[in-house]
Amino acid sequence: MKNLIKLFIFIFVFLYSLQIHAQDASIVLDSLINTQAKDFTVKTIKGKKYQLSELKNKVVVLNFWYMACAPCVKEMPALNKVIEKYAKQKDVIFLGISVTGVEEVVKIFVKRKQFAYQIVASDFTTAKKQGVQLYPTNIIIDKKGKITYATAGYNHNIVEILTQEIDKALK
Repeated sequence: MKNLIKLFIFIFVFLYSLQIHAQDASIVLDSLINTQAKDFTVKTIKGKKYQLSELKNKVVVLNFWYMACAPCVKEMPALNKVIEKYAKQKDVIFLGISVTGVEEVVKIFVKRKQFAYQIVASDFTTAKKQGVQLYPTNIIIDKKGKITYATAGYNHNIVEILTQEIDKALK
């Protein structure tokens, strides 16, 4: 348990040091809109594999986060509401990609803090491929693999925004 705490502190300090100015991140994210999302393969903490190129005809909603990111944790209940809204939609996939890369730590965290997305314990590889530089970042990829929406940072209207953008992507 002591080593787990040390690891958590190290991850917190490391990830905190990587944050960049939000304005710079929004410029990068704006440039992603209407571009083809970069292919990736991930495995959830429950063992399910997803490859973006195999999710054609599905809307993919990505949330990039990490445990020590207060805005990331703060938005989780709102993101759970979005999942509830689309629970019966088989053509919407929600992936929560934790950039900590330590699956055991992410599993412990998710047991304590409910997050209904399919949770992936990843390193920064998938985030970097998609141009993510600030956390939390939410990205919506349409059925053709194009990024139709991307935002970084906490937004108190995230339920309404994501719902509107997912509905657009479903058309």
